Amino acid sequence: MKYFVLNIFLMFSWVLMAQNQIIEGYVKDGGGALAGVTIHIEGTRIGTTSNLEGYYRLAFAKNIENPIVVFSFIGKKTQKIAYKGISPLNIELKDDLLALDEVQVYAKTNINALDIRTKTGNVETISMAEIKDIPLPNIALALQGKILGLQVINQGELGTLPQIRIRGTSSLRRGDTANEPLYILDGKMIPAETFFYLNPEDIREMKVLKDAVASALYGIKAANGVIEITSKRGGEKSLSFHTQSGVTFATPAQVRMMNSAEKLELERLLQNPNTPGYKYSEEYITKQYAGQSDYQERLAEGVYKLDSLKNINTDWYRELSSMQTFQKYDVSFRKGNEKTAYLASLGYMQQGGQLQGNDLSRISSQLAIDQTLSQKAIVTLSVNGAYSKTRTPNGGSYSPEQLIYDLNPYETKQTREFYSYPKRNFQNLFNQFRKESTYKSLGTSLSINWKVTSGLEISAVTGIDFSLGEVIQIIPETAFSETDKGKPIYARGHLEQAKNTLTSITSNVRINYEKTFGKHQLTLGGNADNYTTIIDNLFISGNGLFGQMHSASSVDNSLSGIYASKVGGRKQTERNIGFGSIVGYTYNNIYDLFATYKADASSVLPVSKRWNSAWAIGAGINFKSYSWFEKISWLTALQIRGSFGQTANAQGINPSLITTTFKYNSINYDNIRLIEVMELPNENLRAEQNQITDIGISATLWKTSLHATLYRRTTKDALLSIPIASSSGFSHQLQNIGILENKGIEWGVTQTAFSDKNWNVRLGISMSYNENKVVDLYDGRERIYTGDAEDSFPDYEVGQPIDALYGLHSLGINPVTGLPDFLNKNQQQIDIYTTKLSNEDFVYLGKSTPPYNGSFFLSVAYKKLFFDMNFYYTLGGVKSYANNYIRNSANANLNAAQNQLNDMWWKVGDEYKKYPTAFYPWSVGGYLNQPNTRTIARTDFIRLSSISIKYQLDTQQLSHFAKSLRYMTIGITAANVATFTRYEGNNPESNNIINPLPATITLNLNLNF
Repeated sequence: MKYFVLNIFLMFSWVLMAQNQIIEGYVKDGGGALAGVTIHIEGTRIGTTSNLEGYYRLAFAKNIENPIVVFSFIGKKTQKIAYKGISPLNIELKDDLLALDEVQVYAKTNINALDIRTKTGNVETISMAEIKDIPLPNIALALQGKILGLQVINQGELGTLPQIRIRGTSSLRRGDTANEPLYILDGKMIPAETFFYLNPEDIREMKVLKDAVASALYGIKAANGVIEITSKRGGEKSLSFHTQSGVTFATPAQVRMMNSAEKLELERLLQNPNTPGYKYSEEYITKQYAGQSDYQERLAEGVYKLDSLKNINTDWYRELSSMQTFQKYDVSFRKGNEKTAYLASLGYMQQGGQLQGNDLSRISSQLAIDQTLSQKAIVTLSVNGAYSKTRTPNGGSYSPEQLIYDLNPYETKQTREFYSYPKRNFQNLFNQFRKESTYKSLGTSLSINWKVTSGLEISAVTGIDFSLGEVIQIIPETAFSETDKGKPIYARGHLEQAKNTLTSITSNVRINYEKTFGKHQLTLGGNADNYTTIIDNLFISGNGLFGQMHSASSVDNSLSGIYASKVGGRKQTERNIGFGSIVGYTYNNIYDLFATYKADASSVLPVSKRWNSAWAIGAGINFKSYSWFEKISWLTALQIRGSFGQTANAQGINPSLITTTFKYNSINYDNIRLIEVMELPNENLRAEQNQITDIGISATLWKTSLHATLYRRTTKDALLSIPIASSSGFSHQLQNIGILENKGIEWGVTQTAFSDKNWNVRLGISMSYNENKVVDLYDGRERIYTGDAEDSFPDYEVGQPIDALYGLHSLGINPVTGLPDFLNKNQQQIDIYTTKLSNEDFVYLGKSTPPYNGSFFLSVAYKKLFFDMNFYYTLGGVKSYANNYIRNSANANLNAAQNQLNDMWWKVGDEYKKYPTAFYPWSVGGYLNQPNTRTIARTDFIRLSSISIKYQLDTQQLSHFAKSLRYMTIGITAANVATFTRYEGNNPESNNIINPLPATITLNLNLNF
């Protein structure tokens, strides 16, 4: 609550700040941002030009009354705009047919992008100018903090795809399949992987649809919101080149580990004879060799060994992590005339990870052709392709990153045999595993826009997107895990390979009619669509690799028993058809009404539950069109809107959950292949139903722009796979089991703090708050346990978030026993030696996903020099401290966290300790590893996500040495500069042992001919 009050206070504090006279905005044409446009105040010498992103800032004195802003560019119609105090002032310049033969053909690449939905729905546009120069491995990570309610969580090392959520998690089913948004590129559906690997240089515009009014036209597939991407198009002849080159730095270690002296002392206390700290200690030597003739010699040898080891202090983080390179190159060519316009582009990106053997490379391409068929019809063709490759030495059971925290400081790369990894040295700790992932995608869409008569338009789009993901994982035959576990020589070496294909087919037809009569504007429309998704997966695994060509062909298929090769696969086709309609009405450019209805059928639902509806209604008031509004000098813009609607969600349901589906068993009986039922079907399964309410306000006060939104999304008939009676032959079944809710507030403020003829300083802050909870569980249940253990925590509980963290109520470490004391459900202290905890004893500790996230920025411009600084932050999340590096006697051979010596209980009377005794009975070990009220911490952090400085050279400056060069910018950009947090342990965002987002700095160059 205190954060919420602080947010409101900050928002209104910014509103009260005074402003100077300034105009800013973006200039574009039909193909995207337009650089080099001249903008000036008519009748004065005050002027500027737009930069490569089409952005401009123009400051002028307040005593200029009724200024006329003039926008001019060669080959474009000059526009004059009477400035009335509204900023930003965004302009789209049209081609001048009399001045230039080469003009652009205008086409609508996404036929669902209706302007009327923005008046009553929640549609936010992402500024591509803000993200395209940020050196990150995929476009999704650049979106952190850019759109309110859009949460992007990085989940791992380089090449691991992030998690994207719009306004929280809408289903009890965890994972992306049921909760990620729908991605639309130029009107066609694309998978998440294709979106992640899009090249920002190829994108003209990106929109996020968050409420029912905005996304209902997409029907059942849009229950989690929509991200619409529009690619760049052809236009005036130009050649553009963009390059970024730089380095990636290893980020600081998240956990401070012991030095040699500390570690040897810890080993002595833990009394493991396989560690030198105890093996060479006086206590151990006396215990084992007292009274023997070589006792004194052994004591002296022990002192010498320990003194020698104490002088070695290897920093394994520095030894194993290193600086890598980042490079990116993009080239595009565009041209157009009165009939045809086209654009072709090619891009390459490469980034190295923090560990040797981890890197990512990507090639992307695009072709866009717009062809005029007649004065009323235009055909648009879009083709996009990408290839990416990720290499990593990390496996499911082996990670070289872990060595940073496991290897002892008294060990070096030259150590013959490690105490931390017995029988092994530095050489055979590496090259134990490798994984290579490739992703190939190719998509095309063809659309037509036909203006039949005045106001009547028919549009259609058809598209296909094909992707192939391949993963190969290899444990070579020379790996320690293959040679040390009794595996026969002929079976050594293990390979797993998977090929996953995904084909998305889109067909959509829309009829739209607009008519204006007097003060009334009417919009009517209808559409029919068909989405088909085809999944075809293949998996193989085998042993006995032969030679150096490690591929599926090197597997020994003659092996039998536990070493026999395995083959598996899955093929599934899902179809959605839908029919929708819209009605829009605007009166006097003030009042807006909008309604839409969509009937959808999905093949993944039972026949009787196959059809679902998506509908929404919205209203808006634009006060700037009132005559009295112009008299209010301090308020230059004010708009209020609201919407309510319902959308079904069937994402993540497969046919085996609704109808009896068989699969082959891996066991043969009398040379007959056995088959078995995959899952227990539920013929009564219903799609989840999302009801969404959205109320928003936007205003400009004293040149300060602010907007705020309240929303509530209620998911009824929430689906979850829950335990059932074992007599059915199955342990779980997918059922509609409850209701959950997401509600929150989003707000942002942008302000020009200072401006004059040369300077312009802009500030901005935004915050999203999402409260998620389980409202009801059917059949009167208060908690759901999907596990079988009696002493496990609940998966879901009424009144608590779906990502709740549960644990035990701890009273601290008992100074007598050295074990933690806990309270049970009756608030009674219990002895874990004699009392068994039940699942009712676990209490709610907090929410693992931060409910607050947002950003703030500073932008400074001095003439042609631009400086930008962006921050991203999260608040309110909790995680349990990672005790991975707190050692006991069994794993004393591994390095330990720096604070263990002082924070662990060692003897009777030790008070206020953080860690229990290392000598506990195995029967209580499970309780010690559970989160509790004393081992959790907030994961709040602020990240300096990017800093950039660039200088713009215009046509006049460049004419001295390159007449054909129209535009040029040079600059430096740094990403993921620093993360500030009090969370101790792993990375607060991803919980990785090292920060998966390393700092990257690049030199940037943009040329336009």
